[in-house]
Amino acid sequence: MNELSIVFLLQKEKLNKQGKCPIKYRITFHQDRKEFSTELFVNPKVQKAKPSMKKTVLSIHS
Repeated sequence: MNELSIVFLLQKEKLNKQGKCPIKYRITFHQDRKEFSTELFVNPKVQKAKPSMKKTVLSIHS
């Protein structure tokens, strides 16, 4: 069984001129990680996720 993990991250240290931070996502598969930009920005003070919503793990059967 293989495990695929998708995590969405707020990069609060990289605010743009409007004071918004970029949303990125990281895909982990077979212990290999790749990080991508969604090209979306949110106000870091408004965006609050519940801990259970921060990570999605899927099982892939090959």
